[in-house]
Amino acid sequence: DARQKQAASGSGPGVWVVVLAASAMLLAELGTGFLLPDECETVMQSLAVLEHGIPKVDRDGSRLIPFVFEWVNENGIWKHTPWIDEYVAAGSIGALGRSRWASRLPFALISIGAIVFYWYLARQILTPDAAWMSLLLYAFSATLIGQGRMCRYYSILQVGGMLFVLGVHQFSLHRYRLGTICLLVAHTVLFYANYIPAIVNGTTFALYVLLLGRSNRALWKSLAVYLVGSVLIVLPWAVFVKFELFGKLEKMSYYSAVSVQSGPQFEISQIIATSQSYLSAFDASLFPLLIATPCFLVIWLRRHSIWDYVVDRSVIVFGIFVCLMAVIMCGFLPVFAERYILCYLVNTRLFLAATIAATGKRLRWFFFWLVI
Repeated sequence: DARQKQAASGSGPGVWVVVLAASAMLLAELGTGFLLPDECETVMQSLAVLEHGIPKVDRDGSRLIPFVFEWVNENGIWKHTPWIDEYVAAGSIGALGRSRWASRLPFALISIGAIVFYWYLARQILTPDAAWMSLLLYAFSATLIGQGRMCRYYSILQVGGMLFVLGVHQFSLHRYRLGTICLLVAHTVLFYANYIPAIVNGTTFALYVLLLGRSNRALWKSLAVYLVGSVLIVLPWAVFVKFELFGKLEKMSYYSAVSVQSGPQFEISQIIATSQSYLSAFDASLFPLLIATPCFLVIWLRRHSIWDYVVDRSVIVFGIFVCLMAVIMCGFLPVFAERYILCYLVNTRLFLAATIAATGKRLRWFFFWLVI
């Protein structure tokens, strides 16, 4: 009954006011200010795409930061990361000309589309009042407005994260075939934007099924199809980089090779320190614990329940699980980079909205404005 009510509830004019307001912030002054270093990297490679059809860079340093020469192969083709954002930027620059505005525009438009997609998801997963609050928290998030307009894959990660959430939701409705398709599409989008969230999400989903799947044969069959499909999706890129991805991950993890004879030494303190940095990033940009903690306290004192504002509990449970896994697994990376967890803004905003809504009608808007 709750799901039917959610499906029947339409998108009122208030929703489009929110979308237009967020769109205005995403599109405002796209052409002003310098491109950040990562944006420059994307633009340089997109210019190479327009010239060669692929991100083939010149080794004289005219189109590549000198210290990253090892990130191209012997033919000068970029192999450090997949190319999806380079082709998006190349299409815009080719059509609209060379400018900061043209390079950033498609990513801002993707973020606007992500807001609309998010509203669709929120209506399926949360009750109407919590879904409305969730939309506001997502659309006016400083993380989305600030990074969703950059000439980089950050907005694409948002779409990939939503597709993964949609897949988990379909599994909860026992639509295993549709759910598997959604997960495979999500895996493709995430991997070819930045493979770290794809690895985290895939690992988490496999563990999620192992822990909660029990004797559900259809679920296990879908998991097998997803795992095989995800490997086939990754295979073309792995072949292109000659499976250097796995060696790169080993280099990126906190191992220090003292000597060939002694082998790599595991630095657990560095992993803990990096995990703490990612946990702090979740707190600062995705799920503010300073606000969520008093919300939990109010809910406990008033004997309310967050689940009263959740239609699909499995999505929220998976969201909590995948965020914890992201903190742990990203601890093995050599550096802290917030971009690796940007796609989890979707999961955290759903849970945060349900948490705030559960505090009661009077307090919920107080906590909401604190977040804003």
